[in-house]
Amino acid sequence: MRPPRQLCARAVRVREVIADATYRPMAEVAPLVRREVEIDREGSYPESGIRSFGKSTFHKPQLAGVEAGSKWLLRIEAGDLLSSNVFAWEGAIAVARPSISGVSVRTASSPVWQIAVWLAPTFCGIMF
Repeated sequence: MRPPRQLCARAVRVREVIADATYRPMAEVAPLVRREVEIDREGSYPESGIRSFGKSTFHKPQLAGVEAGSKWLLRIEAGDLLSSNVFAWEGAIAVARPSISGVSVRTASSPVWQIAVWLAPTFCGIMF
């Protein structure tokens, strides 16, 4: 976890950046995307998870198609905004890096948003 001084400095920077910002609906700045992965029972699928406290993403062991059962998987692309439904309250939010592009997340626990191109540099540089 970041030291308190760094967290306070980041909060001040965020407030400065958004001070004159126009509020827009989430669907406009980062619409929800569903790039469903078709599961083959004979295949295997790389998965990712999202660490709490703003510590980015991590690779999980490959999921065998036969173990996927009725679960849905979504494909992640670099620059996507990811969060955990269960742990977002403790900072389990991240922007997908190129190293995680093409990896999957389980839809039940991790929604995926595609950040608008005009927002990405500012948002990613300050928030993550």
